[in-house]
Amino acid sequence: MLLALAGLLPGLSAAQQTVSLAALDPRGPWQLDGFSIEGLGVVDTFLLEPELKTRARPFWAPWRDRPVFLPNQLEGDLALVRRELEEDGHYGVTVRAEIDILTQPRRKKGITPEPGLVGVRILVEAGEAVRVCSLWIDFSGAVLPEDEEEKLLQGLPLKLGEPFTEAAYRASAEALVKHFHDAGHPRAKVERRARVLVPTRCVEVALVLSPGPSAVFGRIEIVGLDTVDPSLVHNEIFFRVGQRWDEALLDQTADRLRGLGIFGRVRLVPLDILSDGSVPVRVELAEGPTREVRVGLGYGTNEGARGTLSWSSYNFLGGARKLTLIGRVSQITRSIDAGLIQPHFPGPPDSANLRLQVGRQDESTYIDDFAQVVPRIDFDLDDGWAGNVYLGFAYDSLSGVSLSTKEALGPLAQYQDAGFTNRIGAGFGWTWQDSGGDNSRGLTIGASSEVAAPWLASEFNWMSFIVQAAAYHPVWERLTAAARVRAGSIMPFDGTPQIPLWSRFYAGGLTTFPVRGYARRRVGPMSPSNDPLGGRSIAVGSFELSYPILGPLRLVGFLDVGDVELPAWTLGFDDVQKGTGLGLRADTPFGPVEFDLGFGLDRVPGDSLVQVTFSIGDPW
Repeated sequence: MLLALAGLLPGLSAAQQTVSLAALDPRGPWQLDGFSIEGLGVVDTFLLEPELKTRARPFWAPWRDRPVFLPNQLEGDLALVRRELEEDGHYGVTVRAEIDILTQPRRKKGITPEPGLVGVRILVEAGEAVRVCSLWIDFSGAVLPEDEEEKLLQGLPLKLGEPFTEAAYRASAEALVKHFHDAGHPRAKVERRARVLVPTRCVEVALVLSPGPSAVFGRIEIVGLDTVDPSLVHNEIFFRVGQRWDEALLDQTADRLRGLGIFGRVRLVPLDILSDGSVPVRVELAEGPTREVRVGLGYGTNEGARGTLSWSSYNFLGGARKLTLIGRVSQITRSIDAGLIQPHFPGPPDSANLRLQVGRQDESTYIDDFAQVVPRIDFDLDDGWAGNVYLGFAYDSLSGVSLSTKEALGPLAQYQDAGFTNRIGAGFGWTWQDSGGDNSRGLTIGASSEVAAPWLASEFNWMSFIVQAAAYHPVWERLTAAARVRAGSIMPFDGTPQIPLWSRFYAGGLTTFPVRGYARRRVGPMSPSNDPLGGRSIAVGSFELSYPILGPLRLVGFLDVGDVELPAWTLGFDDVQKGTGLGLRADTPFGPVEFDLGFGLDRVPGDSLVQVTFSIGDPW
């Protein structure tokens, strides 16, 4: 009875048997009815399956024909699985296939045979990954300062006692080569040797450096120009003839040339070292379109759907001037911007920027119709330093402000809902990234100040200061910690009684001063009508742990804190509001994707315990 039922049910056969790949009749023909990988984790299986040629019919497409099963393809897939696991340090891995013959092929003379059905399982026994038991690095006579050598070795991805992977093995050699390329040795190279001792789960690694001769930059040859003035290219070149060779300057030069937006291709080619120790560099360029139209779409829970439409001219009136017109629309902001960038002013690598903007901002406290003009000069200084100085001329007009909000700010006679805020400001910052290893460490600091004063015809007189810092650092394997802090204060002077609502500090949500776990601007004092009042003092901080879990997808855990105070130069520790939660991050072709589930631990009555924030697309 059981045999009879097996013959009636689809996919079953009384003759079903399990064989190895070698025992399968290669003549077939066969079709694949099912496929699986056993012995690997869910994530590893998910990442590996798309690389295999043996694939079953998708479960969601039962109307499709079953794919043809080719034994030689499966043999190649087994080798690929073995190779991938060995690259992750699993030497001595066992990878084999079991094939369930569900139905046999049916052959009739003169008729195309009917394929048999098979199910395939790849069985993996990976075992424990090997570890680096010996790490020998030979600098071949190249002398480095003791602290520099120690820092270089500590930054190598391959570390003694940790699991050995092919990626870390290659990256360590590349980091050594890059260090010497950036230190005046353009022909430095590294010979890699590794011996795997499977019984002891050990790998002995040797990296032998050949630094090659030291060199300087030689003549610069520019090819591929048609309408662009060569002097424009020379202004973007970070190195000079006779300067010690530093390959990082080639990368910076290429980035600057691409940033002009007028070249479709940029390539810097070091030529052979000459007898005088100089290395000529050929700058290969191809001029591209000088005008561009872009359309951008995105979504965020704070501002809803957002869209941008921009037009840019990358060589406006020559000289690589950039003229851009941008229209932006969201539930909070509607604006039209015009910007003009003049490179190399007052000198290379500085630039001048003129921005005009008109628009409307619709916040919970007010609706602000505004217009502003901001001329600015950006300075690109040495060793990671950058700065700017600017003037700002703005007019704001508020509506929709509740009476209780106006009264909460002070006497009604002092309240102003419109006026000119003209100011002068300056800022500077310093950025460092550890380029000696895997770029997993970084630090940024910055400060800025503004003054709105009567000698600028401003109707509001105040001075503001903002300082900020951010750092990230690996703490365990691929787990990275990041911290940031930002604080500021704004104070009126010369008889100005109030800081207007549009110039005050606000925190909460994904704003300039973010505190996750709270809605937009919901950190700090509120009016009796439950509208954010903003403040004259602000401080926010965040600590975050990030771990890659699947391809570009990262899991983050965070703790944010923030405080907004009505007086200037004030921090109320009892008023600090905290938020914590988990989130996901991913870089996609459509822009960054962010999802957060935050919990406000000190929210005001009536606010939700849980804040779900989602954003896709580049932020404004």
